[in-house]
This record gives sequence, structure tokens and C-alpha cells, in this order.
Amino acid sequence: MRGSANSGSHQKQRGNHIFQRREPTWEPRGDGFTVLLDEQKVICPQGVESKHFHIDPRKKLSASFPQHTCAICPHRETCKPNLRGKIYEQKVENKTLNERREKLNDPVYKKDLHHRNGIEGTLSGFVRGQRMRQSRYRGMAKSRPQMKMTGAAANIVRLSICRQREIDKHHAVSA
Repeated sequence: MRGSANSGSHQKQRGNHIFQRREPTWEPRGDGFTVLLDEQKVICPQGVESKHFHIDPRKKLSASFPQHTCAICPHRETCKPNLRGKIYEQKVENKTLNERREKLNDPVYKKDLHHRNGIEGTLSGFVRGQRMRQSRYRGMAKSRPQMKMTGAAANIVRLSICRQREIDKHHAVSA
């Protein structure tokens, strides 16, 4: 599903989700500064235009304002300009990233995230606790049985911990 007629972006489908790669954009930050990409300038809340405008290769936007206008500005405390004037910097915001941040507040998504966190914790314990980042043996023929046996041992330990919790819970209820 590449480059559909209504959008020039690339799409990938995994499970129930469609992932789109979008061009990065500069979203308004809510601090009163207006970014005009076509005209290559930034306008401060008082209406003063930037004198320099630059976008670096990492898509970071930088603009600077004249020192003499920042010195007499009534909103100096909100803006906090440098001695040479205000330097406005903004990193690129991706719409997909913003959508994902908003989705974190969804209770269904949080439930899915708990499931993922459990899997991540299991893998982390496997790598750290059982030292599974490296194998004792050379070659897949010997490494694979080592991984399987270590995984089985880790599961036995987890089962014994779960069993002990059930016993403790049963004793706490009967006492």
C-alpha cells in the first residue's frame, strides 16, 4: 500500500494498525510565536519579525530577533531573551508522534501497554538474570539447546514464585 492517491506518504500495515511515514512539521507550541515556513521567518507575540532564520540538517529550526527590540519589549519576562536578543529554537514535531502521545491516555491502549510491559520485563529478566546476551557455546547447534534449557529453568523459577504467592495468600486468608 505505497503512496495512495490521497496522500504521498508511505504506509505499512501491521495487525490492526496502519503506520504512515509523514513529513515532519513544526507544530505551534502555544508560546505565541508564529512560524512562517514559506516566508522563512518567525514572528514574536509582539509582531516583531526575526532577522535570521535557519533550518539545520536535523530539521531543527532556529531564528533570532534583534537585540534593540527585545530590550524594550514589555513581554521580556515571558520571552527570556539573551543579551544579544531572543533566539527561538524549535525541534521538528512529527504528527504521528503527537498522535501516539494522545493515545497514551486511552484506557484500552494502556491495557495493551501493560501486556507489552510484562513481555519486556520477562525478556529483560531473561537477558540480565540468565545472562542470555551471550552464549557459552559457538554455533547454533549448541547455543539453541542452551537457550531452551535456560528458558525452561527461568519458567520453573517463575512458577515456584507464583506457587509461593498462592500459598502465602491462602495462609493470610485463613489466619
